[in-house]
Amino acid sequence: MDATGLLGKRFYLQAFTARLSFFTLQALEMARLLHPDVVVMDVSMPRLDGVEATRRLKAEMLSVQVIGLSMHSDSDMAKTMCDAGAVAYLNKVGPAEILVETIRSCRNRGSDRAA
Repeated sequence: MDATGLLGKRFYLQAFTARLSFFTLQALEMARLLHPDVVVMDVSMPRLDGVEATRRLKAEMLSVQVIGLSMHSDSDMAKTMCDAGAVAYLNKVGPAEILVETIRSCRNRGSDRAA
C-alpha cells in the first residue's frame, strides 16, 4: 500500500475524511464544495504553487486550517507558507504520526473557533 493509502486508512480509523487532489486549482474547487476543517497543502504543486493556493483559500475560507507540506526543510519556505495563512509547516519525510497529530490539532482548533 502506498503512502496515500496508508494515510487514508489511518485517517479512516481516526474518524477523518480525506480527499486527494494532484492540482491546486482542483484542490481549491474541492475545498469550496466540501468546506473542510483542515487542508494539507503541498508547497510544490503544478500550475499554481501551494503558497498562492493557500492565500486564495484563506481569502475565501477564513476558518479553514491549512498545513503546509513540503519535501524541503527550508525555514524561509515555512515562513512564506505561514505568511500566506498556513498554521503549520511539515516536512514530507517526517513521521506520518506527526502529520496525523497536526491534522487532529488543527481540526480541534477549527472546531473551537466555530463554537
